[in-house]
Amino acid sequence: MPTQQWQRSIVVMCRLWIAIAIIGAMYWAQAVFIPLALAMLFTMVLTPCVTALHRLGISRVPAVILVVALTSSVLFGLGWLMTRQFVNLAVELPAYSESIKNKVRGIKEWAGGGSNGKVGKLITEVAGELGMSGATHSPDAPAGAEAISPATGKPTGKGAAESSSDANAVIDALSPSPQRPRILVQQVSNSWLAQLSSAMGTVGDSLATFALAIVLTVFMLLSREDLRDRLIRLIGNGRLTATTRALDDAVQRISRFLLMQVVVNGSYGLALAAGLLVLGVEYALLWGLLAALLRYIPYLGAWIAATPPILLSFVMSEGFMQPMFVIGWIVLIELVSNNVIEPLLYGRSMGVSTVALLASAAFWAFLWGPVGLVLSSPLTVCLVVLGKYVPQLEFIDILLGDEPALKPFQTLYQRLLARDADEAHEVALTQAQHLPPVELYDSLLVPAVSLFKHDLERGELDEQDEQYILKHLREIIDELGERTPPPTEPLEGVEPVRLLACPAHGEIDELALAMLRQQLDPRRWDLRVVGVDVLTGEVIDSVASQQVPLVCIASLAPGGLAQIRYLCKRLRGCHDDLKIVVGRWGAKADGPSIDGLLRQAGADDIEHTVQDTLQRLNAQWSLVASRRPSVTT
Repeated sequence: MPTQQWQRSIVVMCRLWIAIAIIGAMYWAQAVFIPLALAMLFTMVLTPCVTALHRLGISRVPAVILVVALTSSVLFGLGWLMTRQFVNLAVELPAYSESIKNKVRGIKEWAGGGSNGKVGKLITEVAGELGMSGATHSPDAPAGAEAISPATGKPTGKGAAESSSDANAVIDALSPSPQRPRILVQQVSNSWLAQLSSAMGTVGDSLATFALAIVLTVFMLLSREDLRDRLIRLIGNGRLTATTRALDDAVQRISRFLLMQVVVNGSYGLALAAGLLVLGVEYALLWGLLAALLRYIPYLGAWIAATPPILLSFVMSEGFMQPMFVIGWIVLIELVSNNVIEPLLYGRSMGVSTVALLASAAFWAFLWGPVGLVLSSPLTVCLVVLGKYVPQLEFIDILLGDEPALKPFQTLYQRLLARDADEAHEVALTQAQHLPPVELYDSLLVPAVSLFKHDLERGELDEQDEQYILKHLREIIDELGERTPPPTEPLEGVEPVRLLACPAHGEIDELALAMLRQQLDPRRWDLRVVGVDVLTGEVIDSVASQQVPLVCIASLAPGGLAQIRYLCKRLRGCHDDLKIVVGRWGAKADGPSIDGLLRQAGADDIEHTVQDTLQRLNAQWSLVASRRPSVTT
């Protein structure tokens, strides 16, 4: 056992170091990985277009060149247009300083009743401390008082001039030289040539990255089948058919998702630009393109993109109506996009959790900056889809997927282990809303109790844990039983059949009988449950004295085989005509060999689910009831 633990630890450490090495390589080799990631995404988006042209009779090479040339031209044109609009906006924005001051003044008057209000005083004081105005005049000062400069704390205006002349006279009288030295302070600005060089370098790097991505996209589209074959050979492990189907399905899902994301974001940007143009907001096309790009950032991108046009409409408009209309239009198209267009085009979720999208956005932004932030959502979706189909990447689906990490019965048992009884009850009641009681027992309670029994046999639970879990399992079973409506229609001329129910071993098997008892029809059955403290001889005597035609022995796996065989042998040795039904639930892996041993011991039927046991008991009831004379009432 220690050797296995050391081997497992070494494997985990090796995987951790490999992951760190990969992340480090992706960070330090951005110039290689960013074009490669862009090329892969472009390839998945453009593959349906190339395939459509190829089906129309155009050969692959012209189809690829045509699609890539058209796409790159559109992207370059949009980038040039955004750059021009940004430059024009930067040039024109200082001209609206007077409008900004008027808006701030209007807000002050609206919020605090002019400069005499409390809010107006606060804004004036804050503006004075920040140096946003040349002079600050106290609203409580008497008329004719001097205005005080917030920067120097000295009076300004006429009083300041008189004070300044007096000070100059004193300095002239005290100065030994008729000419005082004057100090000229001039702010040195940065060299525009250095700024231009830095900007040109950034633009050049971006263009080079984009050009390399376009070239890689062309070759990936031309060699798509060859790349797919190599990937199948790498991850197939000899399972050619299954890997081919899984990879084709994954690529189709990713391609469709990315293409639909382009359509959705482009439609959103077009609708935003059209609405802003109608409302008279300047640079509407710029804000539409920016919104289409920033919507790739999960959850936050749309509202980040909405901020500039709202502020610009606030600055450039005369009143406040235009900003209100802009906000209303953005909210409207966001609601339509999220609730109508996206569900219609996407079809269903790609299986990525909200936390995973936000965490991946931070991760990719750390690795690749703004480009990584934009690519975070598509890259995360690609990884999750691959994790669903590639066994080696299954851990990615577990970490980033939106499906529950634990099955419901595992969640129920985990909550009981954590002493969180309220959450355990909530899990059971939630499942009860979607499943009938019998299926709920087989899919939720029986597996959870089997996990509990397995941990008990391995000695992983102490006595307090055992009693706590047993108590709340009984409460959950009783609560679910209360939700089962009792039968209302009476059965005419039917006498209940006596059924003796015996737990194989221990209190846990009594839980199995509690599930069974809730689903038995009291109009058909006269159920008598034997306690765990009753001896086997007493059970045999009860069968004889009460003339019981049918016995059900309940057991939850694992364990209990020896007790079941012993009880079956004793009952069969004393009563040849007795029908014995064994409900060994949660033991589907026993196989026919174990069932054969139980049949040799005297069992007539062995069932492995609560539902099958109920069906078997009802069938036996029909046989027993048919042999009895009808009872008239």
